[in-house]
Amino acid sequence: MKKALLVLSDGRCFEGKACGFGGQSVGEVVFNTSMTGYQEILTDPSYAGQIVNFTSSHIGNYGICAADSQSDGAAVAGIVMQDLSAETSHFRSEISLNSWLIEQGVVGIYGVDTRELTRHIRDRGAMMGIISHDLSQEAAVEILEDSPKYGDSGLETRSSAADWVEEVEGRIVFSDLRERQKTRIVVLDFGVKYNILESLLSRDLEVVVIPGMSADVDTIRALDADGILFSNGPGDPMKMAAIFPRLAKVCEQFPCFGICLGHQLICAAFGAKIYKLPFGHRGPNHPVQDLGNNRVMMTSQNHGYAVSEDHFPAVLAVTQINLNDRSIEAFEHLAFPVFGVQYHPEAGPGPHDADGVFDAFVSILG
Repeated sequence: MKKALLVLSDGRCFEGKACGFGGQSVGEVVFNTSMTGYQEILTDPSYAGQIVNFTSSHIGNYGICAADSQSDGAAVAGIVMQDLSAETSHFRSEISLNSWLIEQGVVGIYGVDTRELTRHIRDRGAMMGIISHDLSQEAAVEILEDSPKYGDSGLETRSSAADWVEEVEGRIVFSDLRERQKTRIVVLDFGVKYNILESLLSRDLEVVVIPGMSADVDTIRALDADGILFSNGPGDPMKMAAIFPRLAKVCEQFPCFGICLGHQLICAAFGAKIYKLPFGHRGPNHPVQDLGNNRVMMTSQNHGYAVSEDHFPAVLAVTQINLNDRSIEAFEHLAFPVFGVQYHPEAGPGPHDADGVFDAFVSILG
């Protein structure tokens, strides 16, 4: 097989074998601890601009099924694996992982000591890297040095649902001003996952998806919204400070629920500080404790930033924490029906312990 390289910004180089689309790709190298759900991870818009290193030793065993995708295609900048399964074994499989990576233009590398790579990132922090199929290490370093860093690449302006929503006409409403038939949720799309929309639809809600960056009170009021969901998404939330005043006004006018990036944006809109985690939380095995009833849930997470406890706004209350590092996992507003969670209650992939969070959202809609 053709040789490939993964070169990190600190100079560390990992050799492996080429897979997926030929060429090279630059991104922030992060690791995910999931044993299954590689397709959901690869299509999660929150991974835009990132090269995902899978800690699970075998990837691709059950192939790819279009129905499991979380957006209209691959979102990642690249993929790193220890072993890429040459054969697939699942009745729902429609195409092999490697063939799908080629179709989607995703550059990959396998045969890498992913455990050593994970330890390196854990000890030194997430960093930029480049996967190359045809360049020397020196040439790859030059490209990497000339590439923008993850937080400077403008990822926060992306949305995901606007490009695919008409493919499922009749199930999801997109900027539709028709008379409302059911309780209507406006989703501010910063990179929303399909499972979040499905979680709303399964509760008999009408869903309207609009680009998050352009949202304001007048637009949402014109859509006759009953509640607002701030979606997940990629990038550095502090790069979106220009829209914080608008987001705060939305929260003062409508019941609101934030997931992951949406959780961070609501907190920041009310004055909270956001900081970058050393290597992020990415996987389905993160324990979260509810401070009200002491219940512990296992949650699926994917984020590289978190809300800081320092100077936390007095109008917000922390309601849940991460038992691994004590970081903030959920909050509620003390005056308005507004709350958020840092984890992914829609769990794609991951456990379903936190699924009831969507029911909590429905309960505050009135």
